[in-house]
Amino acid sequence: MHLPKNAENTAMNIYRKARLKKVTNGRRFQWIAAASVYASCRMLDFPRSLAEVAKASGLHRKQVGRTYLEMKRQLKLPVDSTDPSTQVHRIALVAGINSEIESEAFTLLNKLAYGGNPVTLAATALYVASARSGKRCTQRKLAKAAGVCVNTIRNCFLQYRRNTAK
Repeated sequence: MHLPKNAENTAMNIYRKARLKKVTNGRRFQWIAAASVYASCRMLDFPRSLAEVAKASGLHRKQVGRTYLEMKRQLKLPVDSTDPSTQVHRIALVAGINSEIESEAFTLLNKLAYGGNPVTLAATALYVASARSGKRCTQRKLAKAAGVCVNTIRNCFLQYRRNTAK
């Protein structure tokens, strides 16, 4: 998954804590390991989705997600929300958007923050920035790059237009 060393070390520490607190009882070690990697990415603000971690580990998303939630509850992990700005670069790379539009999207994130999903906010900011620059990127392309539904980006965009029209 091309994670930095500190993310790997954090994942190992989370795994060790889970074993000490006996969170691992009745669960496969692969589930615990994958959930530890996901928790580490969330804690250190590395934009990796649950689906990406599950795919890299060869497990089902639901198994890893359930294990992660149980670990989060029992270990009291501080990983509630992520910052949308951490998602902008990843989505821009996948969608093939240049750095000018990406930097414009960072400035737009302040106007978009309505409390929604960080990935959706990042994709919508990229959409608005691309439209403003004249190098329009489609909602479908951004939705695929972000791993969300096209309607989700469309609704977020409409919310942004309503808020800026006032």
